[in-house]
Amino acid sequence: MVVPLLCILVLVFVDFGKAMNYWLDLTHVANQIARQAAVNSPDLTTLADECAQLETNELRTGSSSIDPVSITVTYPSGATAGNVVTVEAAAKYKFIPFIAKTWTIKGKASMRLEHDPTAVPASGSCS
Repeated sequence: MVVPLLCILVLVFVDFGKAMNYWLDLTHVANQIARQAAVNSPDLTTLADECAQLETNELRTGSSSIDPVSITVTYPSGATAGNVVTVEAAAKYKFIPFIAKTWTIKGKASMRLEHDPTAVPASGSCS
């Protein structure tokens, strides 16, 4: 009688670990994009490079491969040197597949702009 409950508990713990790893990956991607925006990287005019990285990441092999990852780049105080750029990456995660409930997991990073941006990155989604 106890074995099925223990098996379900183990599956929940494993899936929770996957969700935490997923959150860390989203935060890492947001951090990379925020860093590129902060130093005015010329490679950041599109999100194509970051989307290509997502294809090899856990984000594409995990439970949420059905929905694209949305990436939002904002300049809350304006796009001038010294102000902050905020990047948020969000995706749906299917927690415990047999329950069929999805959560939106978000990773967020903010950095100070070191230069006035000449090429403002566009927000978008990686499909």
